[in-house]
Amino acid sequence: MRPAPGPVAPGAAASVWARPAAGVVLDPGGWLGAWERTNREATIDHCIAQLAERGALDNLRRLTGEHDGPRVGFMFSDSDVYKVLEAAGWETQRALEAGEGPGETLAEFVPDAVDLLSRAQQDDGYLNSFAGADGRARWSNLRWDHELYCLGHLLQAAVAWHRVPAGDLAAPLARARERLLGVARRFADHVLARWRAGEPVLCGHPEIETALVEFHRATGVRAYLDLAVAMIEARGHDTLGPDAFGPAYFQDHMPVRDARDAEGHAVRQLYLLAGVVDAAAETGDAGLLSAAERLWRSAHAAKMHVTGGMGSRHRDEAYGDDYELPPDRGYAETCAAVADFMLSHRLLLATGDAGYGRAMDRTLYNALAAAVDGTGTRFFYSCPLQMRTDRAGAHEQAPAERAPWYECACCPPNLARLLASMRHAVAASTDDGLAVLLPVSARIPSNGAEIVVESALPYGGAVQLSSRDRESGAPEACGERVRIRLPEGADLETVAGAEAHVDAGWLVVEPGWSSVRIDLRMGAMVRRAHHRADALRGHRVITRGPVVYALESADVPAGVRLEDVRLAQGSAAPRVDGEILGAPAVVVSLASDEAGARGPEQLYPVAGADGLDAPSGAEAAGFTARLVPFGLWGRRGAGAMRVWIPAGD
Repeated sequence: MRPAPGPVAPGAAASVWARPAAGVVLDPGGWLGAWERTNREATIDHCIAQLAERGALDNLRRLTGEHDGPRVGFMFSDSDVYKVLEAAGWETQRALEAGEGPGETLAEFVPDAVDLLSRAQQDDGYLNSFAGADGRARWSNLRWDHELYCLGHLLQAAVAWHRVPAGDLAAPLARARERLLGVARRFADHVLARWRAGEPVLCGHPEIETALVEFHRATGVRAYLDLAVAMIEARGHDTLGPDAFGPAYFQDHMPVRDARDAEGHAVRQLYLLAGVVDAAAETGDAGLLSAAERLWRSAHAAKMHVTGGMGSRHRDEAYGDDYELPPDRGYAETCAAVADFMLSHRLLLATGDAGYGRAMDRTLYNALAAAVDGTGTRFFYSCPLQMRTDRAGAHEQAPAERAPWYECACCPPNLARLLASMRHAVAASTDDGLAVLLPVSARIPSNGAEIVVESALPYGGAVQLSSRDRESGAPEACGERVRIRLPEGADLETVAGAEAHVDAGWLVVEPGWSSVRIDLRMGAMVRRAHHRADALRGHRVITRGPVVYALESADVPAGVRLEDVRLAQGSAAPRVDGEILGAPAVVVSLASDEAGARGPEQLYPVAGADGLDAPSGAEAAGFTARLVPFGLWGRRGAGAMRVWIPAGD
């Protein structure tokens, strides 16, 4: 079958630097390909089971009279169903391109779920299991009812299945594909009619904007793009009205074009900006693109955790002030990491600025990697950078270890849909060649041939590219210029086999080669935070390449409490020594205070005469400990963890 596009497919006239390459195949033996395999073999099926067990499907059955129990879960539970349908669509597309069939659970779930949606939809196209039910009036609470947010995820599910070629599907899935598109179009047209009639059509949770642009791209209907632009322009004019949470929470505090700082609920901010970039690409509106870039810089320059996590406050799941980055109270919601990856990918496609790609690295290899365990069935909702020894907090969607599901279940299916479509973020075509956006192990189509990438990233610095005939696999000279984005935290050492040069974060390889080897230097580095990040003063973090490392209680001596540990003064530099959980282990020298060494355990003891604590002479003997990649922490059971390690008192 001919490769089909993924979740971002700019139109022919779009103002973009590059367009995602179709037909990329991730190597299941590589880091990202192995995760994609876990996602399809475990995560998607797990999500399908949870939809049934936790009531999201029964909420929709209440609309058809097939379930008479109370509605359960959050008001946006319909979106969880749509995210899983989207994940199933991208996985089915991948499976068909690989000559495989979709999994049995998926093949049963999709037709049944789409049939349920078709029966639950009202005659005028409206579809929502919360608003309009149990005495609630439709469209009566745009701030909170999430009607348009749910529609956005329905549209994205329909786009995913629309981009699965119908001729390659078994009959039940082929029918479901067409019916899902119809359900989505009817609901979207219902909203269009309200907009044209002058009714307010703005959602307290942005997401519909990026979905409408992609629905326009998939269907060719200009009205969906116009509606997305209207929604973007309507923000910041008190459209949603007053609320105790304040207008910034809903992204209604300031027009997008005028906003200077990333504010409010982090996921809302990032989803909105993804839609802004999509709309700017399709309309050629440089002002909108500039606004998105400005707000991206605000978030990443002063409000981003070192892991790529977004959101400093549990209250409102929000951004804090500039440099407000507490490691133990940082919220860093998984959905915010998903949204940030989506935004950075879109900005990279729009501009070609490699800095957006480096942000993708940071998020992918740290914040996203930590969000799920190796089984693909246990997840973090909040991903703080420190877990204290006595941590509690399940009531805050922030338990001390990953959970199989959450009452607010937005994050697990969000991860599932992102991973199912991740191969579409690996490479893109430019006006003069091919750009490898994520240099991971994969096969990438290239002018009738294919480029095979064998990458040791994120844990190793060797990257090998081979150009081959797609049919025979024989070496074939590459006929186009190839740009390879250099990863976060790595320095280029050598390039062998081709003429190449570095240009603004890209390694540009000229045509005519059949094999290229790239070696990147990725030493363990000690980093500090900006001096205005008060919560991080006197602390250090260890990174290697794009990977942030963490210290777990499992790796310090028995009886040593992680909160008492600090980097030993004058110790040797961190070094790589052996492996931990299949990744390179970074070894550091640490020290801890002996119990009672500083006298009574006062909360605020008197400091030394110079305002600092002089060494007491009672410091425990130093020891070495292995650090684990942040993305792998917690896989040996619950326990304390910290990314930022004190470097002194």
